[in-house]
Amino acid sequence: MLRKPNKPCKYPGYPELTEGNYCKVHQREWIENIIVAVDHIKPHKGNEDLFYDINNLQSLCKSCHDRKTAKEDLYLLTPRAG
Repeated sequence: MLRKPNKPCKYPGYPELTEGNYCKVHQREWIENIIVAVDHIKPHKGNEDLFYDINNLQSLCKSCHDRKTAKEDLYLLTPRAG
């Protein structure tokens, strides 16, 4: 099945990252005053290929991005049994 083409984002500077006007995490419609963040779907951990891979990027509202990043940071700081 063909995907609909991406729409230009209403937020300046993010036209290539939007498949509509919705946050990918909670599908809430963008509101004019919500700050938009570009998020790495898979944490890049310094890997430049992942960092610059446009297929590894998604647009999130600031609150979803901060929550996701905090979970990832906590996971990275948790000691693992080896």
